[in-house]
Amino acid sequence: MAPLRRVAAQDAGPNAVGILAPPGRRTVVILRPRALPWDLLLAQSPEESGVSLVFREVGHLEAPGLTQNLYRTLEKATATVDIAAFQSGGFCVLLLAGPFRLILCPREPGVAYRPAVFATEHDAHLASEQLAAAFRPAPGAPLEFYFNTRQFTH
Repeated sequence: MAPLRRVAAQDAGPNAVGILAPPGRRTVVILRPRALPWDLLLAQSPEESGVSLVFREVGHLEAPGLTQNLYRTLEKATATVDIAAFQSGGFCVLLLAGPFRLILCPREPGVAYRPAVFATEHDAHLASEQLAAAFRPAPGAPLEFYFNTRQFTH
């Protein structure tokens, strides 16, 4: 993964990646590559759920530490993209970084998150290539990261 540079959300460019935790007693952790039409939601580990594509919900007190831990993992670890068969047919795209698994989901304001399910493995592969490219900025340029764990105006 490219070197990361933390920036304020309002200063982040169109290719920045955000780590978000919407307000609420229970929330999800979202990784948002701004340049793509998808978000990535943190998944439960198989040990937590026995199911591979379940979003991990956390308490509002746990979210800030978890988002920082995800950022530190992305600083140190190489993130990889994987394609998995979806249990009811089709294919999903996952981002794997250290102990974190994140599920690719369509970004649709006002609509509940759900895994992006691609009809063919080829379609999932095309999406995975776009995702991988979002984590590879121009040579010599750091990948901008911002956090939004408190306010959600955009």
